[in-house]
Amino acid sequence: MLSAALSGTGKPKPLALAPPPKAAGITRSPLPPPPNDPVASRIASDGCKEPIDNTRRRNEPLSDLSQLKDRPSQQELHQDGQLSDEWTFWILGKMAEKDATASGDDAIRVSGMQFAYEVEDPIFFDFNLDLPAGSRCLLVGANGSGKTTLLKILAGKHMVGGKNVVQVLSRSAFHDTQLVCCGDLSYLGGSWSKTVGSAGEVPLQGDFSAEHMIFGVEGTDPVRREKLIDLLDINLQWRMHKVSDGQKRRVQICMGLLHPFKVLLLDEVTVDLDVVARMDLLEFFKEECDQRGATIVYATHIFDGLETWATHLAYIQDGELNRLSKMTDIDELKTSPNLLSVVESWLRSEIKLVKKKKKPVAPWKPSPFDNSPFRSSRHMAYYR
Repeated sequence: MLSAALSGTGKPKPLALAPPPKAAGITRSPLPPPPNDPVASRIASDGCKEPIDNTRRRNEPLSDLSQLKDRPSQQELHQDGQLSDEWTFWILGKMAEKDATASGDDAIRVSGMQFAYEVEDPIFFDFNLDLPAGSRCLLVGANGSGKTTLLKILAGKHMVGGKNVVQVLSRSAFHDTQLVCCGDLSYLGGSWSKTVGSAGEVPLQGDFSAEHMIFGVEGTDPVRREKLIDLLDINLQWRMHKVSDGQKRRVQICMGLLHPFKVLLLDEVTVDLDVVARMDLLEFFKEECDQRGATIVYATHIFDGLETWATHLAYIQDGELNRLSKMTDIDELKTSPNLLSVVESWLRSEIKLVKKKKKPVAPWKPSPFDNSPFRSSRHMAYYR
């Protein structure tokens, strides 16, 4: 037909099209089915209806209702060929119990986490942490134990493993960016910085007022904003390049708390505050947890007044969770005058253990080039 159309000697024949579908039929292709096609064989034998595959249904956990315990009677199973309301509610209840058991009421869950910075030894290996909603957890440990890294991982600043390894509010801390965007997850770190292109994080500084910073946060409650300004005793006319570090910290904390949070991560944010501002802020955090069920993880080295403020304590030692318990379950706290003495005893025991494990260092031998007049002096470099 194609050769006839090109040569012009013959009249091309019309293409054979499939007939239009009928009311009770389906559209069929004009091409023959492939050999040994199971779908074609079923259609040819049973018409347009495909048989129900009972093999898959037999493997479903709720397909065989006779194996379930505490179920309604067999007479109540079917009503007009359908499951009765009693059976429907019972099955839905079992499914809800299964989901509740799987997810739990933990606001923060870390399961088998492993993390290491590039070309460095792992900081965390098979790390696990579970914190219930509404808790106020103190994160304690020596310098370099991994507290800041853990808080940044919980804040979604580092990708660790799969989506189920680090979960906040039953959502992935890293993959679910809506956690931070909607304000449910808030992180306040030690330094106030911003990300600038390829330069990374640089300190936030400039000649602008505190009012410009605080009122520049969109979607905030005016009542909550005024409460935080009064709580932290902020003067809206402060120029941010002229105020002290403590005043800058107050503005930073105010901006981080404008949105009602569900999980708040604090990394030594009260080090620059005076005693009155610190105690008022801790009382505000306690109200947020008691009234709204918020969860707070607070890493600090200042333990004044925290014996009755915190509900849980997590002690990290060299990237391992050495202790996680409620404050009421800490036996040392019952016999010690305060929390400071308890944490001090833990850290001193840790230092002694590290010194025992430390490998001996070879004695230093001076190099023949050290006496060269052309060698730079580190001591004199300080004064240049």
